[in-house]
Amino acid sequence: RSPWSRATTAGNSWATQVRVEEFVPDRLTISSRIPGSEDRAWIPFSAVKASVRLMNLYGTAAAGNPVRAAFRLSPRSFAFPKFPDYRFQDSWETDKYYEEALPEGATNEAGDADFSIDLSKFEPATFLLTFTAEGLEKQGGRGVTAESSVVVSPLSRIVGWKSDGRLDYIAKGAERRARFIAIDPYQKPVEVRDLRFALDEIRTSGFETVVLK
Repeated sequence: RSPWSRATTAGNSWATQVRVEEFVPDRLTISSRIPGSEDRAWIPFSAVKASVRLMNLYGTAAAGNPVRAAFRLSPRSFAFPKFPDYRFQDSWETDKYYEEALPEGATNEAGDADFSIDLSKFEPATFLLTFTAEGLEKQGGRGVTAESSVVVSPLSRIVGWKSDGRLDYIAKGAERRARFIAIDPYQKPVEVRDLRFALDEIRTSGFETVVLK
C-alpha cells in the first residue's frame, strides 16, 4: 500500500500519486429477510420482525459477529401486477419519511441475528419499509450488507376499480361502466358487504364550475 500524496507541478509538467491497495475479497456473505413478505403484498402495520444470516466465505456460520441494522419508512402507493387495469384508493396514504437505527445485535451459533422493528411510535399509514443490515468481521471492522423491503399498512383489504372508458370526459348520452374488486394481502378477491359509493358530478358553464353530489 502507498499513502495518498499531493499533486505537484513544475513548469508545464504535472505529476501526482495515488494510493493503490491490494484487492481483498469479502470474507463474509450476508442475507436478510422479513418473514411474511414472501407471499403477501403487504403486512400489518405493527411490530415487524427481520432476520439476518451471516456466513463465512466457505459456507460455515459466522458466529458471534456484530450486526448493525437500520430501517426507513417511505410513502408507497398500491399497485398489483395481478390487477394491472385497476386503480386502488388507499385512505392511509402519507407523504412522510422516517429513518431509524436499531440496537446493534450479534449472530448466534447458526450465524443468525433477529431484529424487532416497533412501528407503534409512528403514525399509522401505508409505507414501504426497507430494512438494512451490515454484518461485520470480528476484527478489522470490514462488513457486508443486505437489504429487504416490504409494504406495511393498517389495511386488512383494499378496494380497486376499473372502467370501460375514459372518465375525464364522457359525451352526452354515453355510458360508462365500472367494476370494483376488493383484495386481501395475498391478492385474493374477498367479499365486502359495507361498501358505499358517492358520485360527484361537475358541471362547467362559462367560468362557473358547480359540483353536485
